[in-house]
Amino acid sequence: MRSNYNLYHRLTSGIAAVILLMIGLMVTSYALVLSTISVKENTFMTGDVSIDLNGGKSILGRETDDEFIKNLLMEPGATIIRIFYIKNNSSCDVYYRIYMEDISGDLSDILELTIREGNAILFCGHPSALTRQAFTTSTLRQGETKNLTAEFYYPEYADNRGQGKELNFTLCAEATQVPNNSNRQFE
Repeated sequence: MRSNYNLYHRLTSGIAAVILLMIGLMVTSYALVLSTISVKENTFMTGDVSIDLNGGKSILGRETDDEFIKNLLMEPGATIIRIFYIKNNSSCDVYYRIYMEDISGDLSDILELTIREGNAILFCGHPSALTRQAFTTSTLRQGETKNLTAEFYYPEYADNRGQGKELNFTLCAEATQVPNNSNRQFE
């Protein structure tokens, strides 16, 4: 008989302990929910970022017309001015920057390149220096197209150091979304 009493007492104690633990768990869960901070109107949007840089065409001439590009003569004091565009095809506003890749040829350290948006200078320096970090980041609204001007200037002080030399490059652009990116991070 004593054995049944011990079993009954242990079973009752175990059930009471489980009930107390469940009540404690419910109270702490409720306290956690009450202490959580709620932020209203914190909607995160996703979308795509897509830009068009001059329709993929060279800014110095027609890509398929090698003879035209070869006959661009640069001499001390000469300037070649080309207008090209960048268009935002994204689902939101974007920050963009322009840079050069695959730069080769001795003229990359002789010519002076200026890229403008209207009167604002976005880059000024040698083509070899037009890296991702060197270009002033600018903003394009959704659906907006901006015309930019590239000026290649052969400085007079360079004399004929560039005679017979060339410049080859790929002009590139990259963009990142404006929403949720106040620091203009491209990575």
